[in-house]
Amino acid sequence: MTEISDPVQWFMNLSETIICSAEMLKLEENWDGRGGKSISKDTWLRAISLLSSIAWKIWQEQNIQIAVPDIAPVPDGSVDLDWKPENYELLINIPADPQKPPTYYGDDLKGSNVIKGELDTSEALDWLLPYVFGQVGEA
Repeated sequence: MTEISDPVQWFMNLSETIICSAEMLKLEENWDGRGGKSISKDTWLRAISLLSSIAWKIWQEQNIQIAVPDIAPVPDGSVDLDWKPENYELLINIPADPQKPPTYYGDDLKGSNVIKGELDTSEALDWLLPYVFGQVGEA
C-alpha cells in the first residue's frame, strides 16, 4: 500500500496500463496457438470497469493508491486482473459470458489466508481491500 503522493502520476500509470491492455482486443482466434478465443470488447470493458471501480473506491475512501495489476487475456476469452506484490497474490477473472460473475483467488503466498469464490460486484468490496493493499494477514 502506498499513500498517494502524486495522484496525477498514479492515475496516469493506471490509465497507461488500461490503454496498453486494449491491445488484447486485436488478438484473433487461436492467438496462443492452442485454440485461444479472442477477447471481446464487452469483456475487456467489464474488466476495466471493475478495476477502475476498485481503484476509485480506495482512492476516495482511503486516500491510498493501489498497485496497478497486470491485465491479461485468458485463452477461454476471459480477462485476468492479477496483483502479485511480494507478500500476496490476488487474481480476479472476468469471464467472457456477461451472465457469469467474476471469480477471485487470493493468498499470502504461504498457503494460508486463502480467499476464493465468486465476486458479487453489487456488494461492497471492503473485505477485498487487504489483498489489493498487500496487508494480508495483518491485524
